[in-house]
Amino acid sequence: MKTMTERWREFGDLTPRDFLERYWQKRPLLIRGAVPEITSPLPADALFALAGESDTISRLITAPHDGASWTCRRGPFDAPDFEALPDHGWTLLIQEADRKVDACAALLDRFRIVPNWRVDDVMVSYATDGGGVGPHIDRYDVFLIQALGQRRWRIGSDPLHDESLDPGAEIPILSRFQPEEEWILDPGDALYLPPRIAHEGVAVGACVTCSVGFRVPDPRELCAGFLRQLPPSAFEAIRYSDPDLAPAEHLGEIPPSARRHLREAARTLFADEAFDRWVGCISSRALRDAGPTAPVASETVSGLRRKLAEGETLRRSAPSHFVWYREGDGTVQLFVGGERYPLAHAHAREAELLCGREVLNQAALAPLLKRQEFAEILTDLVLRGFLFFRA
Repeated sequence: MKTMTERWREFGDLTPRDFLERYWQKRPLLIRGAVPEITSPLPADALFALAGESDTISRLITAPHDGASWTCRRGPFDAPDFEALPDHGWTLLIQEADRKVDACAALLDRFRIVPNWRVDDVMVSYATDGGGVGPHIDRYDVFLIQALGQRRWRIGSDPLHDESLDPGAEIPILSRFQPEEEWILDPGDALYLPPRIAHEGVAVGACVTCSVGFRVPDPRELCAGFLRQLPPSAFEAIRYSDPDLAPAEHLGEIPPSARRHLREAARTLFADEAFDRWVGCISSRALRDAGPTAPVASETVSGLRRKLAEGETLRRSAPSHFVWYREGDGTVQLFVGGERYPLAHAHAREAELLCGREVLNQAALAPLLKRQEFAEILTDLVLRGFLFFRA
């Protein structure tokens, strides 16, 4: 495994540490020849077929033409959908391609320099000449890697302050876009963009671009979701009371002591391990409608041991589905697909094995399978579809 002090070709002349310190969430970076041997993860026909599967998250975006505005349709799509399209000006987007295409999963691994909970997915974009998704911003970090053909990128240099959108478009298109830099990316080139940098990519001929995205939980869902799942007793415990109330001097005033009391009561809801565990659950959930690889109908611990002994290898559904942390008392909390698996003390190494990059084969998993606790966890993850045997 590469160390943080090694120079990775994916980051040009920078070590990952240098990249994180100088560019991550700070400024864009163009990297020529980041993945020089790259090819399109799938031919066009295979991408179209993938977009026809019911559990694939796909979109067709058409650029303005003949007076029409931007349009967006959601899959699945069939052959007539593509046959009816013009010969230019449209884009097919396939989200979470790393769940289905080994080449995309391998590409994601090449750019993983942050923990799993910050990893999103690989989105594949197939575009005809002039195709794109318009000028826009993303609220996450992204590496845009050219896999086939060419794409012209125009970007701003600083985070955007005016985020006004075109009211007539079906997708979030900026109403005002003033690019400051422009490049044409060839196969193997990559462009890193931090959050809220305005950008627009337009295909120069037919092209394929792979987007490696990184995420953080939406703070609204993080907080609101946590409050929704608390039991009524948690709110009763912080209900306001004032047994020492004195006669009010100003009937309309909410006094400082009451405001302070209410603030502290609200803070206590987020101040214990319940919130940490909610962060683990929501960070490991799939962010979109598609779930993990189709779960198996049945699996047993003995069956799992047998398949591994026969040389089969388990694969993780996605890095972001697997996270863990250690609590203050040393207890390890493992989260997979939004479910919590509490582990005893001193099991951080085992949790990292399940969540890390190591190949999950007989050699790696044999020590875990000797313990009933871990054997049952592995079996449950196979049943849920978050671990699956390679075809």
